[in-house]
Amino acid sequence: MWSRLDYVARHISVEPADQVPPIVEDDALTANGRKERDARLAIVAVAERFAQGSGLTVMAADAYFAELFNAGKIPLEDWVRETVRKVSGRNIARWRSKARDGGSRLGFDRALSRQDTSILATAEGGAVRHFILALIAKNPAFSADDIRTTTIARFCSDIANPELADANGVLAPVPKLRAFQRTLGIWKERYRNELLRISDPDGYRSKAEFVLTATTRADRLNEVWQIDASPLDAITTTRNKRPTIYSCVDIYSRRMLILLTDTPRAHAVGLLLRKAILAWGVPEQIKTDNGSDFKAHYIRRLLERSLKIKILPTKAYDARAKGVVERSIGTFQHQLVKRIPGFVGHNPADRKVLENRKAFSARHNLDDAHMFGAEMTDLQVAELCDHWAEVDYAHRPHSGKTMRGRTPFEVAAGYQGEVRRIENVAALDLLLAPVVGKTGDDGRRKVGHEGIAVNKVHYHLGTLLVGDVVFCRQDPIDLGRIYVFKEDEETFLGVAENWELLGLDPAENAARIRALQKAVSDKTVVPVRKMMRSIGPLDVANAQRAKADAGKGNLVAFPQPHAKYETAALKAALDAVTPEVPRQADARTRAEQQRLFGIAATAKADATNVARLPETPEQRYRRAVAIKDRLDAGDAGVPAKDAHWVGRYMESSEFKGLAKIRAVRGEQAQEL
Repeated sequence: MWSRLDYVARHISVEPADQVPPIVEDDALTANGRKERDARLAIVAVAERFAQGSGLTVMAADAYFAELFNAGKIPLEDWVRETVRKVSGRNIARWRSKARDGGSRLGFDRALSRQDTSILATAEGGAVRHFILALIAKNPAFSADDIRTTTIARFCSDIANPELADANGVLAPVPKLRAFQRTLGIWKERYRNELLRISDPDGYRSKAEFVLTATTRADRLNEVWQIDASPLDAITTTRNKRPTIYSCVDIYSRRMLILLTDTPRAHAVGLLLRKAILAWGVPEQIKTDNGSDFKAHYIRRLLERSLKIKILPTKAYDARAKGVVERSIGTFQHQLVKRIPGFVGHNPADRKVLENRKAFSARHNLDDAHMFGAEMTDLQVAELCDHWAEVDYAHRPHSGKTMRGRTPFEVAAGYQGEVRRIENVAALDLLLAPVVGKTGDDGRRKVGHEGIAVNKVHYHLGTLLVGDVVFCRQDPIDLGRIYVFKEDEETFLGVAENWELLGLDPAENAARIRALQKAVSDKTVVPVRKMMRSIGPLDVANAQRAKADAGKGNLVAFPQPHAKYETAALKAALDAVTPEVPRQADARTRAEQQRLFGIAATAKADATNVARLPETPEQRYRRAVAIKDRLDAGDAGVPAKDAHWVGRYMESSEFKGLAKIRAVRGEQAQEL
């Protein structure tokens, strides 16, 4: 075949004019479109000359020419071959037809072709395209017929055609199945990254997303720590399963600490922080993911409230935000764990082989430890982890702009800034003690008659009283003790005990607790009782009366005009209550009375022995006015009791009413 092509190629000649592009000023093509047009015109010119001189039919000549072009036997310039890499006889025939009108229709800009203007891409304002892509992302196994049928069900068989739309809009039928298949094939390739981002976010990050390095920076030692957890890629003999490792990395120095634990829990995070704080100092910020062990209220309380360390949570499923610790864990798994007996592999391919081995072992009644060759306990693996982090990893040079070939040990040891440290380890251990109760409990308890109840167990502290609300932490070593704080979680009150769990005598300790409670209560009860004895029965009433008098001040209300109201019943009642004025007795009558009663008659009757008639309101008013005039004139002979009486009487409603009546009468007299 190649000999035949070589023979035919001898009859093909390429003229210099064939590859000179025409000059067209107003072809409305882009630079890429003109280049594509010129390359196709050059191919058509050479193919046309070959067809005329070969003696073959046009179709056969085009087929031979396409084979020669694809085999690199046509001596065209490099720019032509770079623009058009492969042709077919059908391509040449179609290009020949389009070249007859000047070749403007041969212009093809691949960049513009990516801006899809097909009816499926532009119909309904782009909603059809988005719906089709959503179906592809939801289930890549959907066939073209499935997608086309569902699209018609959603948008009807006729959709808006924007190329022909006018003010009222123009509809066009949904393309046939074959055209639909071609469009789906193009879109799956064109939108592969977008579809991958929707259907497989992790795959998108690893395959299509740009890698941005040095996004996490720190200018000081212990400025930012990153914490993460991962299952160990090995099985231990302690529990015949994979334990969990927690890792902490200081961003500035890249030093690393590892904690091996049973299961991922918030308490394990606390232990890791204790290990790192005692070794490195107190950090300013800690970046974690959104795992339940890192979001636990216990961890937030410990860091933000107790230790004043800022938490920087990352977005869900965003491993890049803590990429330093992620890479450190990967380095640890690949460098150390693969050498540990009981290694189970790093990826699904490794695990598939091991699963096959596990199935074989299961048929022989072998457990995981025997199947994977586990020979080390948790403690032995933990010692290996510490040695690797403190020796191998800490003294290995790190590349990158931040480290510049230095080791984590060198960066940390050469730091000249201040490092915050906790001197009292016991205080830190107290803050790290877990909160009492079940998961999610806030640790607050109300003291009852039986003490502080925690999981149906009662603890006693003599300095507390029934009804107090306290915050409690469990002693991690002894379940018989809890640490008690005020509600602010910072003021330490004491250690409450459960006598049964501690093996103490309940009767003896109950008496001690009652004595302590009485002493605490007496601090308030004794002075209160003493003060109670100093409070008289009318102290409160007198205080309220004095308050009312003080509020009243010296204000006096002006008399208001009023009209006399009288009925027959009121007049009869007034006559009944008004005393009858007795007639004055004459001298003979008085003498007779004196004689009858044995009283010596005298020329003048003693005034003290004469009965005083009841005083009318008018008489009291005139008497009060007379006394007041004497007081106003400075008369010192006014008796004190009269002066006091006038002061009280002038505040009475009787005096005020009569004064107002006289004032009204005086105004009327003036008018008359």
